[in-house]
Amino acid sequence: MDFYKHSDNVEWKQFEDESLLINIETGFYFRLNEVGSFIWPLLDGKHSNKEIIRGIVEEFDVQTEKAKSDFGSFIKELLDEKLIVIK
Repeated sequence: MDFYKHSDNVEWKQFEDESLLINIETGFYFRLNEVGSFIWPLLDGKHSNKEIIRGIVEEFDVQTEKAKSDFGSFIKELLDEKLIVIK
């Protein structure tokens, strides 16, 4: 079971239903939509993928398979940009 947490070099600011992340090491900005903004605080090293996906399904009324697929793509992108790390 994987757990992810924010990279130490990321600053985060939430605005209404969106969030903005910046990798202060690379200067890369990353904008999160409403779903990404829901997920981001849960990437604290304490919530499992299963817990986060269950939360997405409940909060946004989507099918579990769709939530799993979208979550996987989102995590890959965050890892690629060094915005999160595996705990």
